[in-house]
Amino acid sequence: MGVAPMCGWAIAAKVESVNKRLLNPLCILIVCAAALAAAGPAAADVVPEGTGEPAYTSSTQNTQWFRTTVPSGVGAYRLKVSYYANNSPVSEQTVNNVSSGVFWANWSGVANLQHGGQYGICVQGQYTFPNDSLWISDGPNSCSAGTNMGKRTYTTIDRSKPAIAVTVASGDASTKDSSIPVQVAFGDDVAGPYPSTWTCVTAGSDPCTQFDYSAQCSVPGAPGKSTTFSCTTDASQLPDGPVTVCARSADASVPDNPSSATQTASATQANLSDAQCDTVTLDRSVPTPDPGTPDPGTPTPATPDPGTPNPGTTPGAGGLQIGSLTLQVPMRIRIGKVRQLVVSANASQAGRLSLSLTRGKKVISRLSVGLSAGQTKRRLRLPKRLKAGTYTVKIAFKASGAGWAATGTTKVSAHR
Repeated sequence: MGVAPMCGWAIAAKVESVNKRLLNPLCILIVCAAALAAAGPAAADVVPEGTGEPAYTSSTQNTQWFRTTVPSGVGAYRLKVSYYANNSPVSEQTVNNVSSGVFWANWSGVANLQHGGQYGICVQGQYTFPNDSLWISDGPNSCSAGTNMGKRTYTTIDRSKPAIAVTVASGDASTKDSSIPVQVAFGDDVAGPYPSTWTCVTAGSDPCTQFDYSAQCSVPGAPGKSTTFSCTTDASQLPDGPVTVCARSADASVPDNPSSATQTASATQANLSDAQCDTVTLDRSVPTPDPGTPDPGTPTPATPDPGTPNPGTTPGAGGLQIGSLTLQVPMRIRIGKVRQLVVSANASQAGRLSLSLTRGKKVISRLSVGLSAGQTKRRLRLPKRLKAGTYTVKIAFKASGAGWAATGTTKVSAHR
């Protein structure tokens, strides 16, 4: 609620001899109590008003609110306003002829608030008896009163956004479970987490942008500025193929509220991390039984390859159709003769190809690469100590502009 001009006039009429040259650089404003709060404390002292200060503030300026109750029968009443940076005094100002009410003070003209610094303001009320010049402190100052009331009278400046890293399915290349584990590693240089995390999930390998608050992924695994959030995301409505999960997190630093004694704010107003993502291939298909090492008979002739085949490989049987992509994958490779699995691809439109060489649940090698329309070759690196046996090549192709990926599998036999 704003302060009406009539209210400001009423306070000015009561504070007849305020030194305006002193008030302006201090940015201290007396406002009527009815405009900002109900009844104040009965004791004659100065106390923090409203919620008190947040632990961390992201603004370049900070405003603190106080309530003063002037005792009856005094001759004069004034305030000693003390400014502290990192628990050291930096300035002290005096405001004379003060009446009961709510006022604020900020750091304008006093100091520039630095990232990582702690800043607080303590106010001490003082009074004289009628016809006496001796100033007497009026109870504890606002900082001591704030401690007793459970209201913070200082804040730490944090203007940097946190950094996060997202890992899905424990870093595996593929998963058959549509309930995908997500781990968000969080780090912040000052404030630590709010904690609050937003997530989204989409088919394909491109980032998603429609984030929703995740209560499950907003519980830190440990206290401190560096921690981890763990949760799961539901991909049951998505087709098999690449699935991308993205996340954003907030730290605990919120903006200053210069217009109200309420200094709380939501997580959306805090410093937010950049979105980070990770991709896993969702494959819920039932695995084809492993037939063992095939008979080294004459393979079915493959679609002619214009290039020279890689030594030690037997061309694949016919073309494997994956959506709008035709693939030629070797049926057999000779261990020690080849270091790469050369795949011929003919795409009718541009898109993204993902290949994974697996044996059982173990991923041996993987490749994700963009394809232009037309014919090309891609190479999937093989480990130096590849063992003899049958391997599965898992394939996913997402055409440009498509919201899902076409998937398929084929077998490759490695022999000596």
